[in-house]
Amino acid sequence: MIESFSNAEGIAAAIEDVADMYQMAGSHAKSYPLHRYVVEHWPGNERAIWCQMKAIMSQLRLGDLAKAEEDLGSLLTGFAGHKELGPAVHEVVEEYRDTGAHEQGRELFAYLLENWDETPDTMLELQVGIALQSIKLREPNRVEAAIEQLIADYNDHPKIAKGLFQIAEQYFLALKYRQCVELLEVIRDKYPEKEFFSKPELPYMAAHCYSRLQDYDKAVSNYRRCFEEYPQGRYSSRAPFWGGMACMLWKKDYEQAVELFELQRQLYPGTARDGMALYRIAVCYHIYLKDYATAAETFEEFIATYPDDLNVWASYAGLGDCYAKLGDTERALALLQEGYDRCGSESMRKEFIGHMAAARKGGVQ
Repeated sequence: MIESFSNAEGIAAAIEDVADMYQMAGSHAKSYPLHRYVVEHWPGNERAIWCQMKAIMSQLRLGDLAKAEEDLGSLLTGFAGHKELGPAVHEVVEEYRDTGAHEQGRELFAYLLENWDETPDTMLELQVGIALQSIKLREPNRVEAAIEQLIADYNDHPKIAKGLFQIAEQYFLALKYRQCVELLEVIRDKYPEKEFFSKPELPYMAAHCYSRLQDYDKAVSNYRRCFEEYPQGRYSSRAPFWGGMACMLWKKDYEQAVELFELQRQLYPGTARDGMALYRIAVCYHIYLKDYATAAETFEEFIATYPDDLNVWASYAGLGDCYAKLGDTERALALLQEGYDRCGSESMRKEFIGHMAAARKGGVQ
């Protein structure tokens, strides 16, 4: 291909495609020279900077840190001032983190910050890299120092919120929920006007952090922010359900739980959590709110809509109990018999026999 089409339009992109496939297959020794070939033969091509970035990744994955450092120098020198240099360095920072070269990456980024004169975008990414590596190395004081330096040096930079969010993500992955949510609150309070691609994910991550920290009021508040402020966000279609679960399991606010489960179905119909929400609405009415008529109606809707769902057996049992509590023992026994007939195992049949006995006594006490 190279010999026959060296002057053809699109040849650089074609070689990059082949190199990318080698890299995806784990053949980094084969991907590296092809990515470098593009850089050396078409340095002015729009894909050259990305090929140089991928060449660095190959060397990192091969464990040749000296060569990776040399190629990073080529990236910074050969593409100085390039509009895509900041994003390219961002990917390199992430790769140092992902490949486990934490100490080497941090030292390299610190050296470049001290000795390199590049665009603010690129220098911001290097400072973020120091914080990321320090989290991985479990050195909280250095993380805090890196964050303070980042804010001091780039407080007015348009990508400051994005950089801090990267650090918050690493805190989350490291199970440092308190540090994560504190940084997320800094982003929200200090930089509300700064836009970045992952901004709609911020309240969802904050909600999960607060949930793990057992601050369920703030967790639910942030789950609400997801679908109220960012209804089309990446994780917003999950937020009403998890907010409902927090209310049902931990806050013991069953009316709010029902409201959030209903919102899950109204705002995001047809998603995987639609049926899960409907079933839990029925459980809230049945077990906690003692509204047996509404619970029975909801269980019936669930059985009719999701006849093959695993929760259908529990729905038959709940439905039978609701009718027993409402005084309609005949209806309760008929539904429990239907559930019994549909059971696929002897253990489940034994459970339904127990439910039938309870129904004859007016339901589970």
